[in-house]
Amino acid sequence: QNHLGGGKNDDGRCVLKKTRGSRSTSSFTRRQLRRRGNNKSIAITECVTAKTALKEWSKTEKAIERGEQVLLFRKGGINDNNNNNSGFQILENQFVLFPTSFHSSDEGDSAPDMKKGDSVPFSIVCRITRAWQTSDKSVIKALEKFHALREDEIVSRVNYKPNEPYSILEVRAYVLPKDEYALPADVEKYGGCKSWIEKLPFGIPDTTTLPPVLDQRDWLISQSDLKRKLEFLVATGVEIKELPI
Repeated sequence: QNHLGGGKNDDGRCVLKKTRGSRSTSSFTRRQLRRRGNNKSIAITECVTAKTALKEWSKTEKAIERGEQVLLFRKGGINDNNNNNSGFQILENQFVLFPTSFHSSDEGDSAPDMKKGDSVPFSIVCRITRAWQTSDKSVIKALEKFHALREDEIVSRVNYKPNEPYSILEVRAYVLPKDEYALPADVEKYGGCKSWIEKLPFGIPDTTTLPPVLDQRDWLISQSDLKRKLEFLVATGVEIKELPI
């Protein structure tokens, strides 16, 4: 397996890299590879994430890609079907970021526009490591070390349905091969104010096969700092509920 760039991780799952140009149709896709020097073939299992995308501001995607942000602040979209549950719903714990625009005038927030026929490239896969829910907006300022957005930008998002809590997602980001994954323009299928796109037409490599934005040392430091900050907020009376992921 080593010559294929793969192997197994600690729980025995395969971690083979996705071959350029292949298209997966399920979480585990079997391909036939011909052995050199004979006519026999072997089946190779490729691992992919769930075929899901989360719509997020382009400037957030870029900040995460630069290693400047490890948190997402979310409220459900207008067209989300939350099954009568309040707040943002976590559908998958691994997903690609689908870049969208916040305000067209914002510097550094330009995003592809499907209405103009633009395809949407994917550059980042995120894995949720921890998640919380709160209604206290003071948390946004308190956690400014862990995100690169202005406080008023996040408040503008969480003000939607102000009586409902908002969610905070700690995500570890991984880098996709450049220019290999893009969603063709289809406003009817992918447009609208909804948080999730649940059925991408292709598979995305599992995060175990991709390079992380932050190396292990920096990631563990970030997690430890965030944990201490949240414990301090709870100790001072801020109501923060940890969510299952």
